[in-house]
Amino acid sequence: MKPVFCLSALLLSVAMAVPNFAADASLPPLRPLTEPLTMQVTTDSTHGATDGQIRFSDPAKPGRLKIYVAQGDLTVRGDASVDAIAVKSKLETKLTRVKRNDGLRVLSDTAASFLLFEKNNVAEFSYGKDSWPTGEGASFEITVPANTALEIQNGWNGSVKVERVTGDVEVKGLNCEVKLTDLGGGAIVETMNGEIAASFAVLPDKKPVSFSSMNGEVKLRIPADARANVRFRTHNGAILTDFTDDVLKTKAEDLGRTDWGAVAGQHVAMAAQIGSQVGREMAQMAREVAAEAKSAVREARAEARDRSEEAKDRATGIDGKSTGEAAPASPPAPRVPRGPHPPLPPIIPAIAGGKVVSGTLNGGGIEIQVTTMNGDITLRKQP
Repeated sequence: MKPVFCLSALLLSVAMAVPNFAADASLPPLRPLTEPLTMQVTTDSTHGATDGQIRFSDPAKPGRLKIYVAQGDLTVRGDASVDAIAVKSKLETKLTRVKRNDGLRVLSDTAASFLLFEKNNVAEFSYGKDSWPTGEGASFEITVPANTALEIQNGWNGSVKVERVTGDVEVKGLNCEVKLTDLGGGAIVETMNGEIAASFAVLPDKKPVSFSSMNGEVKLRIPADARANVRFRTHNGAILTDFTDDVLKTKAEDLGRTDWGAVAGQHVAMAAQIGSQVGREMAQMAREVAAEAKSAVREARAEARDRSEEAKDRATGIDGKSTGEAAPASPPAPRVPRGPHPPLPPIIPAIAGGKVVSGTLNGGGIEIQVTTMNGDITLRKQP
């Protein structure tokens, strides 16, 4: 008897021997060991709009939302009255713009979509993370519980707005304007090209507050009675404030002429960091391709053995004599396709030199650091 028939008979005997648990109503329902991630999504393909909603595993505890948007505008609003993450999006794609003369709709050129999932009180939202920039626009409005911590990354271009969030906020972008309004937690913002504007309803206690832009103005508003130690640095720009000198006591650090050799060295170091990261990514890609190739070879060998056994069965009759039928040649091992890998955004280097002003506000308190290569730094009282 052929091996395949033996295997079929074995499976049939096992299936007949297993009792029908589903038919026994006395048994409790089975629970999956890994709880499924729930997400409610509605889509309007005509206008490229997609809405989604998901809840944290434990709404009683502050959650964390990690956001990656390759390109597009992002707005995140905190709301103390909600216990779920709600997403509204508008994806400007070819599907929303191109109309055929014959009136037909193009189904194959579908709109890109975002991913939204949650596990262990950590939610992740991503759009265009594993693809190259296409020049297509997108906008997202996300509502979160006010105490949610945010980690936001804008891959290539767009804007980021965060409003009324009391959790910590971290933003990293390439060509990205950042506007933070009525914050109540720590804030770390880094952008290569773009202005940064931030206002605090209350300064956090023992939380980091840091803003850095290579090319862009930085505007900061804090409560008039806030207590902080401040340090501002800019190469090409002014450092301005509306706090009086008896409240904000500062001193300027004279660094002399800008050491452009040091600045050039920073860019060389940045290039080295980028090269190192690219090297690590390429090594990881090579390991993934090698693993996929090994898997493909194993599958091809297994398939070749099966084909060889089938060929032998056809070539040998029931009496064991040859039938004269030639065995077909084994097919070549399939080639493993290599998916596209998007380029990496540059790393923002540390900025040295320039004009530095440091001091204390209302006697000192938390640390506030603001740095920009090209742009003014403005510190104002929150109205």
